[in-house]
Amino acid sequence: MLAGALALPHRILLLLSGFLTAALLLLRVALAGVLTLLARILVLLLRHSGKLPCWTSERR
Repeated sequence: MLAGALALPHRILLLLSGFLTAALLLLRVALAGVLTLLARILVLLLRHSGKLPCWTSERR
C-alpha cells in the first residue's frame, strides 16, 4: 500500500522535471535565436552607416 502511495507522487515529480527540462531547453533556444537576430540587425545597421565594409561586394 505504501509503495503505491509513493509511486504516484514519484511519477508526478518525474513528469514535472521533464517539463522543467523541456522549458529550460526551449528558453535557451529562444534566447540564442534572439541574440543571433540582434547580431544580424547590428551588422546590417553598421554596414548601412558605412562603419563596417561589406566584404561580399569588394571592389577589384
